[in-house]
Amino acid sequence: MPHPQGYLLRAVSHIPAKARKSLYAGKRIDVANRVSADCEVRSRIIRKPNVVKRRLFSQALGQKVQLNLTTTALRAIDRAGGLDRYLLKTPDSLLYSDMGSDLKFRIGLLYRYKWHEQRQQQQQQQLKLAGAATAAAEKAA
Repeated sequence: MPHPQGYLLRAVSHIPAKARKSLYAGKRIDVANRVSADCEVRSRIIRKPNVVKRRLFSQALGQKVQLNLTTTALRAIDRAGGLDRYLLKTPDSLLYSDMGSDLKFRIGLLYRYKWHEQRQQQQQQQLKLAGAATAAAEKAA
């Protein structure tokens, strides 16, 4: 299921299409001048982000996900404690990625579903304990 606000990210034109399919963690293509030491002649250089292809494990999905990401994003994922935590704590406005937003949405849905399921189990256990306590009290009286 795609992210409901994904169409907003596709409309942003200053983000390259390749970056929207990857996790770049704020890194962009940078243009600079290389100045020679002796005669100070300037020549344009383009600095591109260091993009690597990695398979990272998602605990919520229970499988490895193949991603193109920068080494900066890889370090940020390590610092956050995993892919799921990185995606959930990073706001969509800073992800700049359709693929990242969609993955974040799917992971968020799975976590909400698991939390709801655990909460129902806890409530059922509490009802069983309360029922057993009242039955024991009636038996004793």
